[in-house]
Amino acid sequence: MQYLVIYILFSCTVRYEGELPKDCTDRADNDKDGLFDCDDLGCSRSPDCTSDPKNKIPNVLTIDWSALDHKNQRVFFHGVLFTGKTVELYSDGQIWNERTYIDGRQEGVEKGWNQDGSLFFERHFVAGKEEGMFQEWYENGQLAAQGHYESGREHGKHLAWNKKGLLKGEWTYEQGELTYEKMWSEEGGLIYDRKCPCPHPLEGGFTK
Repeated sequence: MQYLVIYILFSCTVRYEGELPKDCTDRADNDKDGLFDCDDLGCSRSPDCTSDPKNKIPNVLTIDWSALDHKNQRVFFHGVLFTGKTVELYSDGQIWNERTYIDGRQEGVEKGWNQDGSLFFERHFVAGKEEGMFQEWYENGQLAAQGHYESGREHGKHLAWNKKGLLKGEWTYEQGELTYEKMWSEEGGLIYDRKCPCPHPLEGGFTK
């Protein structure tokens, strides 16, 4: 899929909920994490580092993607379960992807955008598992695919369209098991209509 080759810069924003350091202006790496003063995660809520000290609105802390660790299907930052938002960028700084994590698990809506700013996909997570409807679009705005997940597994009917808006695939799942599929050519001619088990459809993405 296109995003595997065109984004090269990663960053994320995080929210810190731990104990605040006593001094966020001493230019010292007090917790030995390689970050100083307002760049330190612990200082992100300090009045010394807020954009509005009266309301104590914290700065947004930007860190390198490599600072996040993935272990046992959980995400950690400096050894602590990560709560916050990650933002992945294209090389020109445009946002490619946004995700939210709570206690190390993905939660809520995940969105991806094309480099021109148009929406590429949208899906939903509950406690780290995909849940509910997902949708994917072509760059011209045409719907490319949609389907449904339950507890991280495909369930119900999934559909895919070509760039002309013609239906090219229909699949039915039962708790992750493919039970039926139907495929059409680019011109709309039926290729096959069959019950499953059969190979998983369209490995690599619907817009490929």
